[in-house]
Amino acid sequence: MSGPTSFAYGHIVQLVPSRQTRNYSYQLYEIVKRNPKTVGLRGMDDGRVMRCSPILLMDANPKEAAVAKIVAKSKPATPRLSVGTVVEWKDGEWYVVLADKGEVIRMALLGGDNDRYRYNIPRSDVTVVDILSYFED
Repeated sequence: MSGPTSFAYGHIVQLVPSRQTRNYSYQLYEIVKRNPKTVGLRGMDDGRVMRCSPILLMDANPKEAAVAKIVAKSKPATPRLSVGTVVEWKDGEWYVVLADKGEVIRMALLGGDNDRYRYNIPRSDVTVVDILSYFED
């Protein structure tokens, strides 16, 4: 197991096997921040950011780390949606984006729905609506 001071920025790590769960199964992470007692990690697969103690981390396999870096650089970055962007969901109705959490968004029905909103909707399930095209003659 690696010591807490052996991880540098950009180092590729994984959780120790005893701490891997269904949500955090074998996934590679990149060190993006170092704090006195924790490190900031960004998932190489999904871009999820989390913090944990360096004691729970170990070096990743060098071959897998190299492949993960190449794949991460080749993925196109999806632009984040601004709050208030109008999107269309699979049911054909229009929604307003309340928050963009990266891979998932929170949105409310355009016009309201008794203060209800939808959360954890995959970003790939919605399409941005160009409202101005509807008002052009």
